[in-house]
Amino acid sequence: MTANSSDTGKEGPDSQGGAGRGASRAVREAFDALPFEQKISTLLQIQLDLLGNAADTIISATSKAVNDISEAFKAPECQTSETTSAGDPTPNA
Repeated sequence: MTANSSDTGKEGPDSQGGAGRGASRAVREAFDALPFEQKISTLLQIQLDLLGNAADTIISATSKAVNDISEAFKAPECQTSETTSAGDPTPNA
């Protein structure tokens, strides 16, 4: 038997009604019909997929932050006339 809002008394996807109720119930019933080994395999695949999505999000956010920082240092107000093209300070004469 599946655990939904009527079984547990808690809010969940099935307690909200609408089109999601039927789809959620169908997925739960299909999952319940699977053999134990296939349930474990399915859960591992879902976990790996979620982990991949999280990694993509972290990498994208990090890349954007690095690009933003890089652009901030390229801004004209950050560059001074006291540096040469090599980035070494020129001696003040």
